[in-house]
Amino acid sequence: MTLHKKILFFLKKVQNEASRVEVITQPMLSSWQDELKDLLNENNTVVDVNLIQEHLSKIVNRQVTRKVLNKNFKGSNLSFTQNKLSNFAKKYLNERILFSVSLIKDNRESQVKKTLQRFNGWVSAVPTDGITKAKESLREAVRAILKPLVQRPFEERRVLIDQGHKLSASINDAIALDNNVIAVKWNSHWHELNYHYRQDHKERDKKLFFYKDNYFVQNGFIKKTDILYINDVDGFGQKPFCRCYGTYYCSLMDIPKEYLTKKGMDFVNG
Repeated sequence: MTLHKKILFFLKKVQNEASRVEVITQPMLSSWQDELKDLLNENNTVVDVNLIQEHLSKIVNRQVTRKVLNKNFKGSNLSFTQNKLSNFAKKYLNERILFSVSLIKDNRESQVKKTLQRFNGWVSAVPTDGITKAKESLREAVRAILKPLVQRPFEERRVLIDQGHKLSASINDAIALDNNVIAVKWNSHWHELNYHYRQDHKERDKKLFFYKDNYFVQNGFIKKTDILYINDVDGFGQKPFCRCYGTYYCSLMDIPKEYLTKKGMDFVNG
């Protein structure tokens, strides 16, 4: 029997019991709430960690290839071994699996709570003493009460998509630090239809952000005035559902000349 049918029969039972009393008491309400919670928990299946791992592993496999890395990291001779790259990926993959499971569990608990709140609202309008009839049909009531649960598949997909972006960003950040990246260009999806971008992220689009601790930044190859630092802003994918990403610059040769000091220009020109 589907959850909708179970809840339909349950609401019919609640209506019948309410029609036989003058007022609904706290013990009656508590008993109904417990029964509804049990019905919802029957459908509240255990989070499938294997499916989450499979989804996020595919993201790693797509991202951690020489072709993709050469696209994301400009002018680079990436110095890490495949073993080091695998360690990066494994570390952040396990972290994102942990957060995905936790978020999905939290969302499910929240959805059950919202469903119980909707039930309480419905019960407050249920006629007692068999004198009047309910204004809302039971089928309409079921649809309204179960609305938070109907949204569950969509919400859980959003969690996995968001954690996938965070996973990609974490791996790229680790690679960037390991290879002493000089700067990163911010790329935003603000122009995409139906993408709910952040205004400050839109304003960063195509701008260059430098790493404060980089050798060239610290030692006078880069101008200190009017430059932006990635250390001073939230990173790629850190905010919920942020899809911004970076293009990383590992060679001084690829840094636009307007950012270079005379020392930087002399270095580039050999």
